[in-house]
Amino acid sequence: MTAPPPPDHQTIATLVEENRRLRAELVRARRTAAGEEAQRLAVRELRHRIKNVLAVVQSLAKQTLRDGVALTDARDALDRRLAAMGRGVDLLLKRDWTATGMAALARAALAHRDSYPGRVEIDGPPVEIGAAAALTIAMALHELETNAIKHGALAQPDGTVALSWSQADGRLRLTWRERGCRLAGPPARTGFGMRLIRDVPARRFAATALLDWRADGLCWTLDAELARLHD
Repeated sequence: MTAPPPPDHQTIATLVEENRRLRAELVRARRTAAGEEAQRLAVRELRHRIKNVLAVVQSLAKQTLRDGVALTDARDALDRRLAAMGRGVDLLLKRDWTATGMAALARAALAHRDSYPGRVEIDGPPVEIGAAAALTIAMALHELETNAIKHGALAQPDGTVALSWSQADGRLRLTWRERGCRLAGPPARTGFGMRLIRDVPARRFAATALLDWRADGLCWTLDAELARLHD
């Protein structure tokens, strides 16, 4: 039997080029498959986030309108709460909805601090807060600021507010301290805003939220396990 002739240089070059082309197509196919899978995961995650945000909006609307206040007052309160939540959402979107720094969160939540120059202090070390906890804390801070403007330290000519936080032993402690106003004690009636300050953080991430109606101003403390704030 006659042996087949050896391939010429042109044939070898053609085979090499075909091999290179097939490998390139395989790489592109793998990248396309990976890209499609990544896109599916991103869409699924986006759907989950939208559902969570809509659930919060629905809860805010329902609870605000059930607060037993005039419709115009309820509408104004709802507008402010949705705006506060929107600022928190914007902050998280800049970080791909993973986490945000406590300082940035505080500045976003206390939207009216620039209207009280030198009277609102924010201080604390770098701390990362997960998305769900960030929205909860942002809403609590918004309610505290609103209360201070209407009834507390910022309603007085010389009243001040200090928001500070510290971390130790795997826990985060936030303190909101108002000074320069006279309080006769806790309000006779507590509405949804008070629940956002005290009850919602305790339920969402097992925090301890305490309100102390001191003679010279409100003191609110939030104590939580850092690991729960990262979930």
